[in-house]
Amino acid sequence: MVVDWKDRILKEYVSRYHYLELLYSEVALIHYRCELVRDEMNIPAYGGMNRRLLAFMIGAIEGFLKSSFAGSQNSKSEMFHLVTITYGYLILKEGVVSNEGEWCAYIARVQDAMDTEHGWYYKLGMESFNTSDPEEDIALWEALKDQLHDCREKQKLAMQEPPARFNEKSPRVRCALCPTIVVASNAKKYMNVLICPDCGRAKGIE
Repeated sequence: MVVDWKDRILKEYVSRYHYLELLYSEVALIHYRCELVRDEMNIPAYGGMNRRLLAFMIGAIEGFLKSSFAGSQNSKSEMFHLVTITYGYLILKEGVVSNEGEWCAYIARVQDAMDTEHGWYYKLGMESFNTSDPEEDIALWEALKDQLHDCREKQKLAMQEPPARFNEKSPRVRCALCPTIVVASNAKKYMNVLICPDCGRAKGIE
């Protein structure tokens, strides 16, 4: 019998990390609320707005895990591992990804979401789970939407500015996974492979 890649990984996760099924409903609720924000603000599954929303969600997941394992002394690296495992389990259960390669790419985004560039969203996510006051909870989620809206308006203004001049010898390349067109010299490199600076996915530049 051929075992589906998704079922195989889920089985491995549950057998190794018994807490996942116990905590899943709360993590799924965090994801659901973030997806409501995504739908309301029409945020695509790539780009800067997506990374900011993901940073908030990862922060909220970490806040929940810290409250769930309050009696444990987890180091920063151990907590990062727990968050990554939990997020990987979540996107499998919620059907966010359709193949194993896409699943690995989504997990790789967790580190980007925890970078200092998106620290405000990450910390707000953690704070959103640390409050028991319903009114404060609503205020925190509204603060997220306000900040995302301001970010989008700034992006619109930036797009209206005259484009910077690039060396004509520097070729333009298109990302294979999102609509980004970028000057090759501005694309990041990892192991000599160009990476899209927008969606940040390896082998994203063709």
